[in-house]
Amino acid sequence: MGTCLFGLPPQYRVFHDELAEYGDWTLIEPYGWCFRPAVNFVAWRPYSQGWWEPSDSYGWIWNSSEPFGWITYHYGAWFYDRFQGWVWQPGPVWGPAWVAWAQVDDYIGWAALAPATMADVGDVPGGVFQYVSAQQLASSNVSTQALYVTRLAGTRGTLRSIENLDRVNGAAFNRGPDFLTLQRMGVPVPQH
Repeated sequence: MGTCLFGLPPQYRVFHDELAEYGDWTLIEPYGWCFRPAVNFVAWRPYSQGWWEPSDSYGWIWNSSEPFGWITYHYGAWFYDRFQGWVWQPGPVWGPAWVAWAQVDDYIGWAALAPATMADVGDVPGGVFQYVSAQQLASSNVSTQALYVTRLAGTRGTLRSIENLDRVNGAAFNRGPDFLTLQRMGVPVPQH
């Protein structure tokens, strides 16, 4: 397979061109060239600026309010590098959101999935999960309500993974919290 600018495979050239004005590309071995957005690294994390949209076909789809979000939240994977902060590794497959989901009591959490080849995620300041009350999951301002904590105060339940796996057009992904389960909890889930 040939390479292009920065050693990126040719199929990722469009990612480079589209993202160039929103950050830098940096070489992180062994993961290759990764995109580092021009954001406040102390306060920012992936999947934090936008909202969740329910979809019959894909489950929960992340809608980013960031100009680079249409690529970085639907292709590739995010990981935290202790020197570079959060960086994105390009990937070829579209998905509704590349996140892991979790629930404790009535809180729903999500965290960016690291590249499949990454053996150890390492320590992320504030933890990798963001949480909101289940009642707020479908809110258009979910990002302003999210909590970045390693442990939720006042919760008594056990943290459990939400694994609602599906495959559409060859892409395997986690649909996230089940709509019917949320509705039984009294959570309003808009129909789209």
